[in-house]
Amino acid sequence: MNMKELGSYKRKIKVEISKFFRKLRFGILSMREEKNAQDRLIVKIVRSLLDDKETRVVHSPNSNKTYIRTKDKKITVIFDIYTIRITNHKFFFTGTLKDGIGQDMTDLAKARIEREMNVIDQDVITNEKEFLLNVYDTFVSPKIEIETK
Repeated sequence: MNMKELGSYKRKIKVEISKFFRKLRFGILSMREEKNAQDRLIVKIVRSLLDDKETRVVHSPNSNKTYIRTKDKKITVIFDIYTIRITNHKFFFTGTLKDGIGQDMTDLAKARIEREMNVIDQDVITNEKEFLLNVYDTFVSPKIEIETK
């Protein structure tokens, strides 16, 4: 066996080991309940609401619940990793979430909130730069011109 074949063999072993641990990490080897049609529909509803830029998403760290509300306030979704409640103020649906579904939806909501916070953070940085330039132009720049004369 030459060095090239040995390196190829080592890479194949690394890939197989990483596949095994990935399956172990994400619970594929453990017993998980299969998603039924209702579960898939709930996930689609939450994903579509999270994809809508007009929808308001809030996560409460104390209760670990996520609140999603449409702009027109017709639909409200409240969920944690175990339960979900969907209401339109006339009718409501309350259900339990199967293993992993609630955590996946919570992770999606947190990712959406994080993206929104990054946009706000960039706006603050831009405003800070403009503020500093304004202070410099207002207070520092005229004094420098006076001193140089």
